[in-house]
This record gives sequence, structure tokens and C-alpha cells, in this order.
Amino acid sequence: MSNWLFINTAQGLEVALYWNEKLYYQTSSVAKNTMSLLLPICDQLIGNANTNLNELDTFGVCVGPGSFTGLRVGIGTIKAFAQVLDKPIITVTTNQLNAYNVSNDVDKTIASCVDGGSSVCFVALYQGNIVLQPPTCISKLELHKWLSLNQHSYLITDFSIGDIPTSNLIPNRILMAMKNTKDIVDYQALQPLYIRQPQVLRKIGEV
Repeated sequence: MSNWLFINTAQGLEVALYWNEKLYYQTSSVAKNTMSLLLPICDQLIGNANTNLNELDTFGVCVGPGSFTGLRVGIGTIKAFAQVLDKPIITVTTNQLNAYNVSNDVDKTIASCVDGGSSVCFVALYQGNIVLQPPTCISKLELHKWLSLNQHSYLITDFSIGDIPTSNLIPNRILMAMKNTKDIVDYQALQPLYIRQPQVLRKIGEV
């Protein structure tokens, strides 16, 4: 497997570095300090691995769904790295990334649910590396109905609602996502999936 750096700022902050078949990982749940924490964490992991950005083959980033500010910071950083060093970028959605927390068994269907804040969530279906349904926004009140209508072997969710508990997300899901995801883009084509548009870009009536 190639050597890479992965950033996830969709909700909170995760940075993972894969170097010489070893995974270096650090996380922070302090979303308001993402901008000030991100680069120092990258530097720390790179130092721990005794390498540098020039020696990496690939960059990876979670494109959302996620917060507007968080995604801007993470995606902007990865775009800068990729542009300066002329490296490809592997993209993964929040739902897809979390699905790798459970299994990449091609025979199993995984329902992945991501908190959209307020009263909505984003749901998606995967079978191994195949996307059966891309992230779709629904009301949290409709979640049980959606789950009952879509057969699945596993359920992964980053929020709790009613009798559905929050799943325990593990760093290894990043390793699986980078290994199996085929969505490779140039830095100029990198686009975020915001939970909601910033207020200045919303049309009248949109939330």
C-alpha cells in the first residue's frame, strides 16, 4: 500500500498517517479549534514517522457530509498539499468512512447514518465497496422507517436516537477506506458535501 496522509474535519478532527505499513493517528473533538490544531497535528504525526510530505504518495480527505467551517479547513489544507506537491487525492464521504468501521465484506449490506444536526441525518447503503445508496438527507423521525425499508446486515451511526445507540468508531476504518476507495480526484475537482450551505448562499426558505 502507498504512504499517505488523511484528514477528516467533517465533525471534529481526525488525522491519520500511513507510513511503512504503520498507522499513526490522532484525534480531537474540539471542533472550534480545528484550524489551529490541524497543522500541528500533521507535523507531529509526520515527525513521529520520521518522514516528510514530499515522501508521501497520496493524500486523503473526508468530503462530508459535515460542517461548513470544518470541511473548508480540512479540504483547503489537503488541496494545498496536493497542489504544491503534485499528488493525487482520495476522497471518501463521512457515511462511507464510517461504514468501513464495521466490515468490507462484499456479501454484507451496511447502513451508515451520520448526524446532520437539528432534526435531520444523512443515510447511505453500502455492500462491500459498492455504493448502493449515496448519502441522502432525511428527517431523524423517518430513520426507523428508512432502516425497516432497507435491509442491512450492519448499522453504523455517529449519533444516538431512541433505541439506536452511537457506534464506536475506530481509526482502522480510515486504513480500510484508503485501501479500498477508488474515488481519486485532482485538487481542482475537490468539492465538499456540506450538511447545509452557509447562510449567505442559502435561498429563501432553505435551512
